[in-house]
Amino acid sequence: MKLSVCMITYNHEQFIEQAVRSVMAQVADFSYELVIGEDCSTDRTREILVRLQREFPDTIRLRLNEHNIGMQRNLVQTFQDCRGEYIALLEGDDFWTSPLKLQRQADFLDAHRECVLCFHRAEVVYEQFPEVRHLFPVGEFPRVSTIDMLLKANPMATCSVVVRNNLIPAFPAAFYDLKIGDWALHLMHAQHGQIGYIDEIMGTYRIHAAGAWSSISQTAIVQNTSAMLDFVNDYFEGRYDAMIRQTKHEMFVRWAWLIIQQKRAVAWHMLDEPAEGDRALVLGRALAALDTAASRELLLAFASIAFELYGQTTLLDQAHREYVEATRHTIEDTAQYAQAIDADRSQLYQTIERLQRDIAASQEYAASLKQVLEARESEIANAHAYVASLKQVLEAREAELAEVHKRLPGRQQTKNGSSYH
Repeated sequence: MKLSVCMITYNHEQFIEQAVRSVMAQVADFSYELVIGEDCSTDRTREILVRLQREFPDTIRLRLNEHNIGMQRNLVQTFQDCRGEYIALLEGDDFWTSPLKLQRQADFLDAHRECVLCFHRAEVVYEQFPEVRHLFPVGEFPRVSTIDMLLKANPMATCSVVVRNNLIPAFPAAFYDLKIGDWALHLMHAQHGQIGYIDEIMGTYRIHAAGAWSSISQTAIVQNTSAMLDFVNDYFEGRYDAMIRQTKHEMFVRWAWLIIQQKRAVAWHMLDEPAEGDRALVLGRALAALDTAASRELLLAFASIAFELYGQTTLLDQAHREYVEATRHTIEDTAQYAQAIDADRSQLYQTIERLQRDIAASQEYAASLKQVLEARESEIANAHAYVASLKQVLEAREAELAEVHKRLPGRQQTKNGSSYH
């Protein structure tokens, strides 16, 4: 068989029929099959696929998982079940727009034996914003490139890729833990040859709220991409270590710049407002305003990636240098901004040190007051004991006096009725 279409799907009831029919609409001078890995969806995806398989029994082969096995395991098992010389990738929420797509890419690979995969330009659509559309990749692209290009970035929409089959005999166990499988899969193929590009728009990549990629945060994207690049580095046994580290470095800088641009407006808005106290106090208020769950998530990922890239170097200083370098050509006041931040940080550190000294002095003063209080309490306790002893003595003297009175002779009366002895 000339070509297999590898499709994985999970909870795509809104999109799956369009995806399948875009495959069945292909016009080619060779036979092809559609192998679909359905990962135990909780919606009507499986029901729709069973109906479509009855409609196209000679072309569609269904892999209906008995339980959910996860995206990458589903991908690998479906991929390995493909029998064609070439394998075209298509996820259940994307679709093809050209009926000649498979023919064009098969012809390209037939004519370019040095290429192990090829891709084309795709249109990106947003389910929530249908009026927003753009192409991917953007700009000019070479007709043939190497793995070096793919190590720097992934310019290939999954729905645009066709690869040669039987180049990967087995997948490492770590592959199944990846959140980003397509880029790693392309790199695993690209080690065996070159990458072809067809400058035609022949597919659509759909971004929607439930998408495996589009539904996660920017932080998760960076973390998942970093993990995927680590996997690739291990898979290639460090042969591309320097290039992969550079890719992670540039990703980190872009991400840090994006975060700073998103948060800087809030911080500077608070810094510009009148407030009591010095500038360090105002800066502290601005930073406190950013201390939300989302910001903590970003900062944790930021710290994790920076530590991985820079080892034991100081995070804030290194991150600040990277930010200054990344924005040096686009932000005229970067140097002044950096100096202001350094001054604010220095002033804040001085304030903290002063407060720490005041706290230490206060603690010492409190300790001395406590000692004085304990001494006074001891004196008071002694005084109470002395008063009690005096009371006992007085009571004894009064008892003795009463006894003496009993022993005296009878009293004599005065003229006014008072008595005298």
